[in-house]
Amino acid sequence: MNRETLIRYIRGRKAFYSDPTQLLHAVTPALARFAQHHDLDTAILPTISKGLYVRQRLTAPDEDFQLIAAFWGPQSAAPIHDHDEVTGAVTALQGTVSETKFALKGSEKNIVFLEASETETLGIGQVSPIYPGEALQRHDMRNNSETWAVTLHLYLTPLVQFRIYVPNEEGGYSSLPRTLWFD
Repeated sequence: MNRETLIRYIRGRKAFYSDPTQLLHAVTPALARFAQHHDLDTAILPTISKGLYVRQRLTAPDEDFQLIAAFWGPQSAAPIHDHDEVTGAVTALQGTVSETKFALKGSEKNIVFLEASETETLGIGQVSPIYPGEALQRHDMRNNSETWAVTLHLYLTPLVQFRIYVPNEEGGYSSLPRTLWFD
C-alpha cells in the first residue's frame, strides 16, 4: 500500500465514522498493512533533528488528521508524554520500539504521580492505540537497538500541543507543555 492510498482510505473513513474510537478500529487494519508493505524510503535516514528523534509529516498541513513518520536513532527515546486527548495509534515501519503506557495516580499542586504499565515491544505492523483518558494517553517510546527504527503515528485530529512529564525530587513528575514540531 502506498502513502496516498492510506491517506485516501483514512479520509474516506473519517467521512463515514463520527465516533473516534470506531474510526480508529476501522483504520487499524490499514495501518498494519501499510506498515508491512509501505512505500516510504526509510533507507535515507535523517541525521539532524529539532528533538530527540526526527518527525516528518506525511499529510498536508491543512488535512484534518496527521500521519507522521518518526525516525529513531540507535538508543534514542522520547520522554513520557501525552497526546492532548487526541485519538490515534502508532506502529513500527522498520525495526522495533518499546512503549510503556502510564496511568495518572494523583496530583498535588504542580506535581503528577504516574504509574507505569507493562512495557510492550512494537514490531512492524503491530498497532498500539492512543485513546483519550488517563490510562492510554501517556506513554514513552524508545529504540533500544543499535540500528535505526521508524514508526508511523496517526492522529485522528491534528496534534498541536502536548505535555512531557519530567521526574522531580518529590517522586512525581512535572508536567511541561510543548508544541509539536516537524523536522
